[in-house]
Amino acid sequence: MSPTEVIDLFGRHGCKNYQSEWVWAKKIGQIKAFLFDWDGVFHSGSKGPSYPGTFSEEDSMGLNMLRFAYYLRSAELPYVGIISGEDNPTASFLAKRECLNGVFLKVKHKVKILDHLKETKGIKAEEICFVYDDILDLSLAKEVGMRILVTRQSSPMFSDYCQKNQLADFETSTGGGTGGTRQFSEFFLGMSGQFEEVISQRVAYSDEYKSYIGKRSEVMPEFYLFDQGVMKWVEH
Repeated sequence: MSPTEVIDLFGRHGCKNYQSEWVWAKKIGQIKAFLFDWDGVFHSGSKGPSYPGTFSEEDSMGLNMLRFAYYLRSAELPYVGIISGEDNPTASFLAKRECLNGVFLKVKHKVKILDHLKETKGIKAEEICFVYDDILDLSLAKEVGMRILVTRQSSPMFSDYCQKNQLADFETSTGGGTGGTRQFSEFFLGMSGQFEEVISQRVAYSDEYKSYIGKRSEVMPEFYLFDQGVMKWVEH
């Protein structure tokens, strides 16, 4: 499927694309890291006293497909991190289960993460794709190389603001907890021309997929807590 066909397909399903095909090709080629906000991206954002956020397996599979596609292109794993405004046990559980790289907890000013990634991982802002949903995320979205807005029916003016201010490259048609992450991952794989290869190799449990899983299993998540504006490593 060509990039034009991919854009048309997702458009028919209500997604909004804000970039040309050649811009997508450039952006995909430079991405080395994926950062995901938690509330409103992996789940609806609904909370109670114990912050019992959940996640769906369709989003987990989308995340795995995204990482495997990157591995097929580069023989390396991308950096993958989760950002939460709370000390979120469910986000930590997902990171451990899926062997993600980092979890950033109690982050209120999310752009602060960029200095940490550059200093400790050598990852530049333009090499980061950020998946987000709300106003608190914009300080980070403004600086990174790729911005994915997970839609919400309650805030059409916010969506319009992000488009007008060039703060989103793509907007999903499904929200947090209803497959927004999966939808973005399939769009990314479609635009990179890897969707069918990723599916075929996963179904066959190919040697490449086994190699990927082996390398993924070696990743140990690092947990960081923001305390009075300072990022501190914590056990979790």
